Parts: sequence; C-alpha cells; structure tokens
Amino acid sequence: MNFVKKTLLIRNRLIEFLLSIFFGIIIGNLFGTFLPSLRLLIPWDGFIFASIIFVGEFITSITYTARVKHSGILLLNWIKIGIYLGLFMDAFKVGS
Repeated sequence: MNFVKKTLLIRNRLIEFLLSIFFGIIIGNLFGTFLPSLRLLIPWDGFIFASIIFVGEFITSITYTARVKHSGILLLNWIKIGIYLGLFMDAFKVGS
C-alpha cells in the first residue's frame, strides 16, 4: 500500500478507531476497579496479569498474521490497545 491509500484508510476508519480506543480505556479502568473481586477467584495477581498478557499477545498474533485484515480483527486490536492504555493510566493513578 502506498501512503495515499493508507491515509485514506485511516481517514475512513478514524471514528471506529477512536471509539475502540476509548472503549478499551474504559475497560482498562474498570479492570482496576474490579481487581479486588478477581482476587477472590484467583488468589495470585500473577495469574491475572499473565492471562491478560496472553490474551493480548494472542490478539496481536491474529492481527499481524492475517493475510486480509478484516474490520473485526482491527477493532479487536484497537480495543486491546485501549485496554493497555487504560491499565497504564490506572497504574499512574495508583502511583500518584
């Protein structure tokens, strides 16, 4: 793809991209809220965070090994990025 086609693709999907990122940020922030409830089910936080990383890496492998990038796969990847951003922001809130 050349530069013009890529910019047209981004311009056409900008709203989907932004909504997916914002939805992922909300999920990431809610994860920090419901983490004490998850600790009742899974006692060690390492399993919880390892499962989040595993699911994220699985989504990444699906996204970047697909020959044809469907809109559902891209939306899932953008939501994953938003979740990571939400967890990152939540970590800053806890640290400050």
